[in-house]
Amino acid sequence: MCKDEMAPWYILSPLLLSLVVRLVLERRVALALAENLLLIASIQYAELSWVKVVVIAAIFVASAFLQTQLEYLDSAQDTYSYAAPLQCAANSRISGCPAHTSRDHKRDLNYRTSREAQVPNFTGNSQAEKTFHGRAAMFPCDLRHLRRSGFKDNYHHSYLYVGYPVGLRACYSPLITVEPSYRPGFLLPIKKAWFSIRPEDHAFNGGANLSMTQKLEEFLLSEGEDPAEWPYAYLLTPPSVTWQLNNPLSFWYLYNTRRELTAMIVQLQTSYGERRLWLTRNCRMEAPRNGPYCFKGKFDKDLQVSPFTPIAASYVIDSSDPCAAPLDKLKIMVTLKRGRETVVNAVVNSTGPPLDAASASLGSSLLFLVKWWWVPMCSVVVFRILFKAAKIYLTHNEKELNIQTRAEPTTNAIAKSARLSER
Repeated sequence: MCKDEMAPWYILSPLLLSLVVRLVLERRVALALAENLLLIASIQYAELSWVKVVVIAAIFVASAFLQTQLEYLDSAQDTYSYAAPLQCAANSRISGCPAHTSRDHKRDLNYRTSREAQVPNFTGNSQAEKTFHGRAAMFPCDLRHLRRSGFKDNYHHSYLYVGYPVGLRACYSPLITVEPSYRPGFLLPIKKAWFSIRPEDHAFNGGANLSMTQKLEEFLLSEGEDPAEWPYAYLLTPPSVTWQLNNPLSFWYLYNTRRELTAMIVQLQTSYGERRLWLTRNCRMEAPRNGPYCFKGKFDKDLQVSPFTPIAASYVIDSSDPCAAPLDKLKIMVTLKRGRETVVNAVVNSTGPPLDAASASLGSSLLFLVKWWWVPMCSVVVFRILFKAAKIYLTHNEKELNIQTRAEPTTNAIAKSARLSER
């Protein structure tokens, strides 16, 4: 074999060896492949065209982004192991663990999604029935952000919310899967729907083997509340896409035995990965006459959400009822106040009637996906946040911005999931 024929092997052998070592030590295929592709291209091509440079850079950045997301995904699923919920099931009221945490894993492993809702059987009785308030629906929305203090700024963009009654487990293919079953050993479960709502993405970190109902009960108990006061709950949240979620704001609507909206849990997740939940009761004394809002809640802000907003402030939430008829109008207004001064208004308006996931035809489901498949994607949300932050920083002076340095995390907030290098 001549020297020219052996040259590729001299180049490829150390790269392949490096790839194998990376896979064994770190078990990360995506980033290792990207790095080696970049090295191979750099060595074999003396002159790289701009197209090749852009393609290689895009592969590297996308793979690095995927690796980072998978690191957080791994750590989130490891937070609550099987043993912990099983040990605390008997003493749920005393220890703060949710009731019925010893769910049947064999039943979960045999779970097969269908277009019909499947209710988890926590009591072991296969005939147990649970009634729900509301239905699984896709709400196409427009998010408008208005800054009224300090410096003036406003923007708006499309936004997608999905609502469903907490406790429902179903797959409405090809639209959405709600509370898919937890299957140990499967990092990426088989997808039958583009969107999904997973328990590990909400409330406390981890707990992939718990249901959303169990997480809700645990949070209410930690707040000193009786979960029996609200037998019905409805979650309104951006869906997960490709098992990744950047979820700035979700709303848990809590209904009493008469199906009246009396409380709400506001779930906020910062760009730093921290999560905070507030429980607020309805302080609106009388029903609205003409306006859409039927709920009003207030609570203090105690963590940093943005460097352009004050930490010592308060939130006011005004919301319509997503389960009230008719469902053609969803409106939520989040107001950030500092004393009596309004700093920011964020308004979510539905742009059309919601799509009922259970009764939608295949054609209407596919048409909806064509229009909205990209909106909740993690990369899209992150790009929007970073682009807008950069625009604000570059178009205003420092005196106007009054940038807040990041404060130390509080004990009230749920810490971000640790990456592999941090564990």
